[in-house]
Amino acid sequence: MHNKINTPTGKKRYTNKTYRFSQNELNKKKSRHLSDASSLFPDLENTQNEGYGARGAIELVRLGDQFNWSIEAFIRFWHIDDSELSTALSSVYVVTGLEPENESTEAGIKLGMQF
Repeated sequence: MHNKINTPTGKKRYTNKTYRFSQNELNKKKSRHLSDASSLFPDLENTQNEGYGARGAIELVRLGDQFNWSIEAFIRFWHIDDSELSTALSSVYVVTGLEPENESTEAGIKLGMQF
């Protein structure tokens, strides 16, 4: 689900509010290029199927004659479970691995100037 709400707050100002929630949107392969370290190692691919993420932001925009200013506060959170185990072979090594569980939160402020 994704939503963006634009609200005028004055003649030369408006506010954008956005939020997004994603669940099971992953199902993507993650590649580990072990052969970059040594050509003797095979590359490994894992698929992460389970997890979710959410993000939200509020942006204040000031419209100007020559350019616009903006400031945005945001937060992002995700929790992704372990991937499935996968195995890759090279002429020398057999490698088995997984992409580990990842739970992260990011928060910050963005400043912008639009010409």
